Amino acid sequence: MTTTLVRADKHRSTFFTQDDDYRSDEREWAFKRVDDAKERQCAVVLDAAYPGYSFTVDVSHFHGIAQVKLPTFSDWPEVVHLKDLKGDPRLKLVIDAAARFLERYQLPRQKADLDAVDAAVLKHMPHLTHRLRPPD
Repeated sequence: MTTTLVRADKHRSTFFTQDDDYRSDEREWAFKRVDDAKERQCAVVLDAAYPGYSFTVDVSHFHGIAQVKLPTFSDWPEVVHLKDLKGDPRLKLVIDAAARFLERYQLPRQKADLDAVDAAVLKHMPHLTHRLRPPD
């Protein structure tokens, strides 16, 4: 890789490299690996706190946020800033974000009860009855 120092003026200098595309891909993959690790960590914590619910977590270190979603009910996420998670090793903020979904749809903060989930879908979103489990 060739690095060239170009001086635009005496106060600022700029570095140019020929392999900028390679370096940006490498950075993106580094972000992706860290994002995936944090997503797995959040998923384990949410599954332990609220087993049976289908929470999804999307982490973006590039944007500095974690998005907690409950796709059965909403496509809109609860956003948790990663800078707040740095001092939260037990991921209490992620658990609280998930709990807000459960409270919003009046679901129990414990193991998922499929009958309660079906009732909540019928009550809050009757247009989404296609998301219900099939009858026995």
